[in-house]
Amino acid sequence: MIEDIEWESHNIEVLNALKAGTSALNKLHEEMSLEDVERLMEETNEAIQIENEISALLAGQFSPLDETELEAELEAMAAQEEQLEQQKTEKSIKTPKQSEVKQPEPTINLPDVPQHIPITLPEVPNNKVNIKTTTTTTTTTAELST
Repeated sequence: MIEDIEWESHNIEVLNALKAGTSALNKLHEEMSLEDVERLMEETNEAIQIENEISALLAGQFSPLDETELEAELEAMAAQEEQLEQQKTEKSIKTPKQSEVKQPEPTINLPDVPQHIPITLPEVPNNKVNIKTTTTTTTTTAELST
């Protein structure tokens, strides 16, 4: 009989745990519906597919169709660039550049420079100079050279 009571009390605990778990799951399902989960899984799969395509492109794995499209796009870009260069060349031929247009030089009136002015330089002394120092009592004689 004691065993039966213990068995039934365990069953009640299990039943209460199942009720609590069911209640918690129902609250979670209110926040997240089955449609939300399906939409999230679809978005995740799309993001994974895009990532795989990007990885394949970066790794240089092009399908023949992709390669043909890329080559056609490259040729179109090259033709467009060549056309722009040709337009630039035609434009530069038609109109000279600012640096190529010869501008008249401005006239500056300066005073006349004298043609001949005699220059006299001062005489440099060529003699001996006595230099006295204040710390010693001896007189030093030095000769200047030119």
